[in-house]
Amino acid sequence: MVTGGIASGKSTVGRMFGELGFSVVDSDVVAREVFESEFVQGWLEEAVGARDDLRVAVRERMGDSDFRRRLGAVMHPLILERLYASDADVVEVPLLIEAGLVSAFGAVVVCDCPLEVARGRLIERMGSVEAADKLLLSQVNPSVRKVFADEIIRTDLSVESVRDMVQTVVNCHL
Repeated sequence: MVTGGIASGKSTVGRMFGELGFSVVDSDVVAREVFESEFVQGWLEEAVGARDDLRVAVRERMGDSDFRRRLGAVMHPLILERLYASDADVVEVPLLIEAGLVSAFGAVVVCDCPLEVARGRLIERMGSVEAADKLLLSQVNPSVRKVFADEIIRTDLSVESVRDMVQTVVNCHL
């Protein structure tokens, strides 16, 4: 199980596991598939009304904690079902702690880097300081994730160092 905050290097670490021959499933990819499912699209049309672009409607409502909770109650069981069915060696779950899935898949590998590094990556990705800061503030404090970690991979180090840490995780847990 690979987790970490946004822009913490999870995808890079996941790719490294893949390069070592392990099957990797990304819960963000699975979530996008579930979001597009007929069932979820139908629920969304009832929840937000028929709209040309339900993604925009959802984004507009994400500040509403009740809506987020209800959407999560619809999507999370479907996502979890697909993650289990994937039978992947490595599962990448960004919101592992927040979703209460710490014990769902085995060893927990937390990708970690200083907040300013993640912030810089996110600003580059999003093109907005304000949006990046808002998203970073919406996530659990990185120190909380570390409490649940079996291993921590520092992603602000050189690519070679990160690759060595991935190999160490493989040697110890896979």
